[in-house]
Amino acid sequence: MARGGGGVLQGRASLVLLAWLALTLPPVNALAAGVQLVDSVPEDGARLDAPPAQLEIRLSEPVRLSHFVVSGPGGMVALSESPEGQLGEHHRAVPAEPLAPGEHRIAWRGMAGGGTETAGGYRFEIAP
Repeated sequence: MARGGGGVLQGRASLVLLAWLALTLPPVNALAAGVQLVDSVPEDGARLDAPPAQLEIRLSEPVRLSHFVVSGPGGMVALSESPEGQLGEHHRAVPAEPLAPGEHRIAWRGMAGGGTETAGGYRFEIAP
């Protein structure tokens, strides 16, 4: 996470990355209508009183994640544990530092069985 004067620059970099993901990732239903987000921790749209220790997604079938990114009010969030490269239905990431208050977005992309691409994301908020 950025400290000091890097917040604006890092915030812009985060917006650029999210815009790039939005433009380059086809809609989820166009990629793999069969792969569904079964569960997430925190839940999509949740408002939390404290930062979560980990972020989790559970999918309806095994997917090998090629990208798993987390952004927050200070820009991109560093992860001490990332699920990228792992094949499975359950994926877990651990932020390197406690998440700051504000809105956070998670976006992922990967390959399901048979070489079908899938992507998705969710958001949650941490109260100040």
